[in-house]
Amino acid sequence: RGIVRRIDAGRLDAGPISAAAGDIAAEAQRAGQVLGRIRDFSRKRPAERRTVDLRDVIEGSVQLFTGAVGNAPPIEIDIRCSAPPTVCGDRLQLEQLLLNLLKNGYDATREVASPALAVRCEDEPESVASTVDMRSLRLTVTDNGAGLDADTAQRMFEPFFTTKPAGVGLGLALAKRVAEAHGGRLWAEPDPGGRGLALCLALPRTDAGTARDPIDPTHDPNVATRDPDPTALAHDVR
Repeated sequence: RGIVRRIDAGRLDAGPISAAAGDIAAEAQRAGQVLGRIRDFSRKRPAERRTVDLRDVIEGSVQLFTGAVGNAPPIEIDIRCSAPPTVCGDRLQLEQLLLNLLKNGYDATREVASPALAVRCEDEPESVASTVDMRSLRLTVTDNGAGLDADTAQRMFEPFFTTKPAGVGLGLALAKRVAEAHGGRLWAEPDPGGRGLALCLALPRTDAGTARDPIDPTHDPNVATRDPDPTALAHDVR
């Protein structure tokens, strides 16, 4: 509308009009990318097993999350790996898992004055990695919400456990099974930076062992990529 008003007023300055047109083109491209990712999620497809860079998973998930969720809080991304963070798995399943964790943090910060989320990817600490006999990568999603009580934190990955009136309690249970299908694990712990919760995903590197074939957690080869609404994968705890 701003461009139209300038044209109607006879003010056809090339600079402002070019800048506005560039902004429109960028937003249109971004909207197209978001719709494309939603279409990918909704398409029935068998799970794939290939080398996946977690930086691409993070970028795709954050882009889709911010495009699909109105007034999404700022998301800080911190990559601090000693080598390219590659794993063996299905990229769409991993993006769905991360979307679920982001939505978890988003729900937890709705009553916070200045909500914020963070996604960190790093080498798994040696003391932890040695317990699973492989070098792993850790992907952590933190929020500055109110956190969870001990009982809820212990049960939050159980199927059908929910504290929401309209929840079904399958979001984090499915995410946990996706993690395990990729040879990894998913758990929760207090945010080391202060208030809030940290959801931690550990996955084996591709050069440190081979993950099991990423099969659909519900034993249906298509169900993990069937839901056309990525925010519907949100958990039902907080």
